[in-house]
Amino acid sequence: MTQRQRTRPIDTTQATAAPGFPAAGAPAEAGTVQLIAGADVQDMPLAGRTVAEARTVARAVFGIHPDARALVDGREVDEEHVLDARQRLEFTRRAGQKGGGEPVIELAGSQARWVWPGDVAVETSIGSLLDRVAGLGPAPERWELYPPHVRLMVRRPRYDAVGIVVEMPPGPRRVGWVAEDSPAPYGARCRIVDRELSFPWIVLLLTFVDGELSGLQQVFYRPAAIQSLDDRLHLTNLLNVTRLPGHESAVCFDNLGRTLRRLPWAERIAVLCDHFWAAGFNHHGNLLGDDRPLLGGADIDRRVVSVAAWEEATRRDPFFALRVAWPPARRRLRAALADMLDRIAPWNRIERAEQLATLMLAED
Repeated sequence: MTQRQRTRPIDTTQATAAPGFPAAGAPAEAGTVQLIAGADVQDMPLAGRTVAEARTVARAVFGIHPDARALVDGREVDEEHVLDARQRLEFTRRAGQKGGGEPVIELAGSQARWVWPGDVAVETSIGSLLDRVAGLGPAPERWELYPPHVRLMVRRPRYDAVGIVVEMPPGPRRVGWVAEDSPAPYGARCRIVDRELSFPWIVLLLTFVDGELSGLQQVFYRPAAIQSLDDRLHLTNLLNVTRLPGHESAVCFDNLGRTLRRLPWAERIAVLCDHFWAAGFNHHGNLLGDDRPLLGGADIDRRVVSVAAWEEATRRDPFFALRVAWPPARRRLRAALADMLDRIAPWNRIERAEQLATLMLAED
């Protein structure tokens, strides 16, 4: 096995030394020795010390194998060899230790056990091992750019499911809104009129399965741009929004009228954002007002007690909606999206060998 050499900074003042041996990092009269152990390289004040004393330090700091052989400037030496300044001391496996075969990883219960014939076994949990694998990240050929306005894309490939966070900036927008004298609250007889209305930051949480909307999507307000996955979301006063089991602010995309899966992600998101703003807001499901367009209650901001008041306040201050105390949603950003994804593509951290076996046996 070939490893790329790297230097890992170590606070050697904290290293435990052999009895009577100064802690690594203490001033050394004779100078330092370059100590190498596998991928670890560190200059240490070992000049004037024996290899045996240096081995004690290397075991404490780097965790070397007790039987590792010692090479000084590439030449094998015994334990009594005294080190000189600027020499290179390397601890390696003894010759022949790898000759017994390939390393084996054994999985049993919740534990993973790494065994190389003739060597000491190393154990860790399966969950920790897979976290290290995941930490390597995707290969460069799997990198991709996020579409405009997308802050987060979460993939669950096993289910061909994707969760997306879209953020749109605040300000006044001209939107279609159901007329006060509309013959019908929605549908073919619904009359839509243009309104110039101020909006705070808009956050859309979208979920897809097989490239199409899953039917679970939500919309929220925010007074500022997203800074953290644990940021608070706020309920809206929008029409076409309703409560669903487990979802506080489900937004309707029923009349989208087109297939999305063949579009690149950038176009897919653009189509949905355009539809959100271009489709008239009507009473086809309303979140906070029981078929009324706006928030109710004595404590509501007077600037949004009616759509007329909302439009008048927008004329006076196009960004006033950023300062309205919109009610907080029950879930924050991370939890809200995770709950939506879990409903269409349940995720469970792999902890046990039988879970891995199930994945190995699953058909592609």
